[in-house]
Amino acid sequence: MTLTATVMAGATPVGSGLVIFYSGATSVGAAPLNASGVATLATTLLPVGSDNISASFVASDDDAASTSSAVSITVSAASPGAPASYTVTASPASLTIARGQTGTTTLTFTPAGGYTGTLTLSCGNLPAYVTCTFAQNSVKLTGNNQPVQVGLTIETNVQQAQLAAPPMPTPLSPALPAMAFWLPGGMAGLAIGRKRKGSPRRQWLQLCLLLAATGAVAAGVMGCGGGSSVSHGTTPVGTSNVIILAAPISGNGQSLIMSVTITQ
Repeated sequence: MTLTATVMAGATPVGSGLVIFYSGATSVGAAPLNASGVATLATTLLPVGSDNISASFVASDDDAASTSSAVSITVSAASPGAPASYTVTASPASLTIARGQTGTTTLTFTPAGGYTGTLTLSCGNLPAYVTCTFAQNSVKLTGNNQPVQVGLTIETNVQQAQLAAPPMPTPLSPALPAMAFWLPGGMAGLAIGRKRKGSPRRQWLQLCLLLAATGAVAAGVMGCGGGSSVSHGTTPVGTSNVIILAAPISGNGQSLIMSVTITQ
């Protein structure tokens, strides 16, 4: 069965975001909005009989969350000629992870009706500073109706400050020992020269320049910089509905909503 929801902001379609579909209080999958504000989900998870279907738009930076009113539909038992499809489940179906730690679950992809195709895996609606890593980024279903399992790791982060290594001191200039040897002699020479000839004011200026140059060299040898601090963000505490999407090359993919709770 295919479920469709349209999200509008007044008279304008919301052209991006995710919609979660529910049968009663149970999530049956999620789908992204297209440019026309339409989300489409093909699912085989609806139970046979009467179902109350609703759709919830996941809040984004630009648009607030919203939920549709429920629509009652009747689902009949699948006929032998039902189209090929697949479902996605997780064990465990929810994770509780302390900040700075990781959590793992196993995804099971179960084909039906001889489904054949390659599914690309991705995560959506992750909390801040959380990453998801699949044991393999795609799953190939070959039409034998045999389930395939893939591991998923959810990793959180805590704030860390790393002090960068300070720069090495400037190597000792080879000119410094020579200047240290030459400076007293130069000063004496200037003092002697003052008695012989030249303007006292000019000779005094030369002495000042000599002292300034020596001080600059010494400062370059002795100076060194400090380290710098690099910070990383912290995963916030709380519960999020993480969306696991398994998308074929063409057509609508199946998704799984997994509750992930981050604790201190």
